[in-house]
Amino acid sequence: MQKKDEATMKKNEPTTKKEDPTKKKTEVKEEGAAASKHNRVVYSDKSRCLSKNGKTIIYFGVPAALFLLIICVFAFSYIAIQPRVPRFMLEDLYVDPLSNTSVIVKLSSTNPSSESSVYYREISLHVLVGEKFETESVFLQSRRQEPRTVRLWTAVIANNNDNGKPTGAFLVRHGMYYGHVIADIVFQWKSGIFSFKEFGLHVRCPVLLRLEDLSSATIRAGSTCSQHFHL
Repeated sequence: MQKKDEATMKKNEPTTKKEDPTKKKTEVKEEGAAASKHNRVVYSDKSRCLSKNGKTIIYFGVPAALFLLIICVFAFSYIAIQPRVPRFMLEDLYVDPLSNTSVIVKLSSTNPSSESSVYYREISLHVLVGEKFETESVFLQSRRQEPRTVRLWTAVIANNNDNGKPTGAFLVRHGMYYGHVIADIVFQWKSGIFSFKEFGLHVRCPVLLRLEDLSSATIRAGSTCSQHFHL
């Protein structure tokens, strides 16, 4: 009887199931595959992001670098061929022997540049005597001056730019006066295929005039023409 009860108790005891090792390996493989897939997705996203950023850098960075390179090359070329300012000198100023009421002005220009020519688009001359007496401006023909050359400009200046005395000339004043031969110039440098912007140049050359009979006109000894840029 006792043996029967023990058999019944053993029968009623819960039994524990043994885990299948094959199933456990499958689950581990599935977890590893999922993790690997997730890593591949993350890596793929990063690759696409890096690829997109790289294309953006190529699209915008390369043209910007080329543009900067072109600007640098142009700037260095401009500085290398930057010409020097032409120099002006009053060569002579004397009475016109035909009219005896006007003066002939001879002004020279020197192009010191060894590479660039100078194109004078506009050049005008007039004489200023004292503070109020000023002649009319005479406009000269446009010319081009080659490198390292000297050009002579000649102008006949006669009339007094005075509305109150439109027919007057130098003889309307008497005595010795200090004055200036004034040239207003618009010029442009040219070098090969390069054409620079136009510049304005104001030139003043000192003189001493005897206006009573225009018998003499003296260039100040030791003085040179002053010049400066203007708009």
